[in-house]
Amino acid sequence: LFVICLLTILVISIGYRGIGNNKKIYTAEYGLLKPSIEGHGIIIRNEKVVKSPITGNITYIIPENTRVRKGEIVAEIIDASIDVTSIEKRLKQIEKEIEELENNYESKQVTLNKYTGIERDSKLKDKKEQIINAISDGDLSGPINYKDELSDYLEGKDNVDRDFYEPLADLKKERQTLIREIDMAAVKLTAPISGILSYKLDNFEEIFNTTNFEELSKLDIKDSNYGIINYKTPQKKIDEPAFKIVDNFEWYMIAEIDMSTAISGDIEGKSTWIKMPSNERVKGKIIELLGDNKILIKGDEHFEDLIFARKVPIKIEKESEFGIIIPVNAVILEDGRTGVVIKEARGKKFREIEILCENEDQAVVTGLKRWEKIIN
Repeated sequence: LFVICLLTILVISIGYRGIGNNKKIYTAEYGLLKPSIEGHGIIIRNEKVVKSPITGNITYIIPENTRVRKGEIVAEIIDASIDVTSIEKRLKQIEKEIEELENNYESKQVTLNKYTGIERDSKLKDKKEQIINAISDGDLSGPINYKDELSDYLEGKDNVDRDFYEPLADLKKERQTLIREIDMAAVKLTAPISGILSYKLDNFEEIFNTTNFEELSKLDIKDSNYGIINYKTPQKKIDEPAFKIVDNFEWYMIAEIDMSTAISGDIEGKSTWIKMPSNERVKGKIIELLGDNKILIKGDEHFEDLIFARKVPIKIEKESEFGIIIPVNAVILEDGRTGVVIKEARGKKFREIEILCENEDQAVVTGLKRWEKIIN
């Protein structure tokens, strides 16, 4: 009898050691779980690209990553076909010539005053009246003298016009023409919307927009690639991008995830957390299920990668769920049913369960009781 008992104990011991060597026993317990799933997302921003309307040299006025107002001047381009340097040199010369004329006029102002404005008109009127009165009085020699005086006066006026007023008018006219040429040569580029300024683009800004969700839902996100180009260069060609403005208060993301997982349960309209490559967690809302394992998320929080990133690896996290928690790798599929293996006093037994939510390691399930033993 002793030998039989000893053999029985030995068999049981070996059996448990076999389970212990290959399997772990897990006790079902209540707890909180933050379900999550990894995937890839394409960021869709409300952004406007400003292109160069001419070929020329560009001056950047505002630093990158600065928030600008709509209509604010960001950069200025000088038309390469216009020699602005020569124009500016001539303008300086014109200013100098005008100054010399005005100084010369000031030195002769007492002499020249009689040829200007009201003084000139009054002088002519007086001479005209003197001629009429002399003829009326029968004095024919008087008008001849007045004529000589008037001729001298008009000749002096012509000299003033020729030496001062006409050159001055010509110089001012030339100055205005040159200023207009510079204004035409210098094109100011302004912000079309309020937002964050970026000189880095991927040239998909006009494709990934909020009017194109249906087409974008067909995109193979996982295998797509996008590169960033720095357009902050000293020269621009016509129609070349100069910068973009990004609305950092509203953005969207089309995310590709495994919709067969439990996190894909009733998620439309629900809030979610998105973990970015920088480990920054951003809150969003799942606003639409697009099909083909894709969801549309809307966000209204700024995050570090918003301005430059296009395709990002992400982790989508739901709000915490409470319930019976078990290891994910303890779940098996048997005859098309999802369940776990329960350890009972007389052996083991398959138990069907329903997964409410899960992350990489654990799942919240129904169909199990607290403290039940699960073979993992």
